[in-house]
Amino acid sequence: MTEFTIELPKRIYFRANMEANSFSLCDPQVNKWILALLMNGERTTAKQAALAQRMTACWNACAGIGTEELECIASQKAGVRARLNAVVFVP
Repeated sequence: MTEFTIELPKRIYFRANMEANSFSLCDPQVNKWILALLMNGERTTAKQAALAQRMTACWNACAGIGTEELECIASQKAGVRARLNAVVFVP
């Protein structure tokens, strides 16, 4: 898969939107959303928030790792914890 050359935020946060089942992943540097999520309405709000929180945590944990490398890690599923532990996080 081709690596995108756009500048992605290193860290993000999530917030619940005013509509039911809707969350946004946001760039804290510009305080604007970058991705909107529409969740399955059969899940409780707490479960929806937990899913959005997990997606945010995964994004933040992978800061500094290229997309192609992430895809390789995901396909191999070996040494993921060691690789993530080796990344230096810069807030």
